[in-house]
Amino acid sequence: MASVRFLVKCAGQLMAESWASEVVILPGQPVRKWLDRYEIQYVASEARTAIAEQARAFRSFVKAA
Repeated sequence: MASVRFLVKCAGQLMAESWASEVVILPGQPVRKWLDRYEIQYVASEARTAIAEQARAFRSFVKAA
Protein backbone atom coordinates (compact mmCIF):
# COMPACT_ATOMS: atom_id res chain seq x y z
CA MET A 1 0.00 0.00 0.00
CA ALA A 2 1.07 3.56 -0.67
CA SER A 3 0.11 7.12 0.21
CA VAL A 4 -0.74 9.70 -2.41
CA ARG A 5 -0.29 13.44 -1.87
CA PHE A 6 -2.61 15.85 -3.64
CA LEU A 7 -1.45 19.43 -4.18
CA VAL A 8 -3.47 22.16 -5.86
CA LYS A 9 -1.50 25.25 -6.80
CA CYS A 10 -2.62 28.46 -8.45
CA ALA A 11 0.03 30.84 -9.78
CA GLY A 12 2.61 28.98 -7.71
CA GLN A 13 0.70 29.34 -4.45
CA LEU A 14 -0.51 26.26 -2.59
CA MET A 15 -4.29 26.36 -2.40
CA ALA A 16 -5.04 22.90 -1.02
CA GLU A 17 -3.24 19.78 0.08
CA SER A 18 -4.44 16.34 1.08
CA TRP A 19 -3.04 12.87 1.66
CA ALA A 20 -4.76 9.62 0.78
CA SER A 21 -3.30 6.75 2.76
CA GLU A 22 -3.49 3.06 2.08
CA VAL A 23 -3.90 3.53 -1.66
CA VAL A 24 -3.86 0.24 -3.51
CA ILE A 25 -1.96 0.65 -6.76
CA LEU A 26 -3.06 -2.11 -9.09
CA PRO A 27 -0.77 -2.82 -12.05
CA GLY A 28 -2.47 -2.16 -15.35
CA GLN A 29 -5.36 -0.24 -13.77
CA PRO A 30 -5.95 3.44 -14.59
CA VAL A 31 -4.96 5.84 -11.81
CA ARG A 32 -8.61 6.83 -11.30
CA LYS A 33 -9.27 3.27 -10.06
CA TRP A 34 -6.70 3.60 -7.24
CA LEU A 35 -8.56 6.28 -5.30
CA ASP A 36 -11.97 6.96 -3.90
CA ARG A 37 -13.56 9.93 -5.68
CA TYR A 38 -14.16 11.51 -2.27
CA GLU A 39 -10.44 12.23 -1.96
CA ILE A 40 -10.40 14.27 -5.18
CA GLN A 41 -13.70 16.00 -4.36
CA TYR A 42 -12.35 16.98 -0.93
CA VAL A 43 -9.12 18.57 -2.18
CA ALA A 44 -10.98 20.28 -5.05
CA SER A 45 -13.48 21.75 -2.58
CA GLU A 46 -10.68 23.01 -0.33
CA ALA A 47 -8.95 24.62 -3.33
CA ARG A 48 -12.17 26.29 -4.49
CA THR A 49 -12.69 27.75 -1.02
CA ALA A 50 -9.12 29.09 -0.85
CA ILE A 51 -9.35 30.56 -4.36
CA ALA A 52 -12.69 32.23 -3.57
CA GLU A 53 -11.23 33.76 -0.39
CA GLN A 54 -8.25 35.07 -2.31
CA ALA A 55 -10.52 36.53 -5.01
CA ARG A 56 -12.58 38.32 -2.32
CA ALA A 57 -9.39 39.77 -0.83
CA PHE A 58 -8.21 41.03 -4.23
CA ARG A 59 -11.61 42.60 -4.94
CA SER A 60 -11.43 44.45 -1.60
CA PHE A 61 -8.02 45.88 -2.59
CA VAL A 62 -9.39 47.06 -5.92
CA LYS A 63 -12.31 48.80 -4.20
CA ALA A 64 -9.95 50.51 -1.76
CA ALA A 65 -7.68 51.77 -4.54
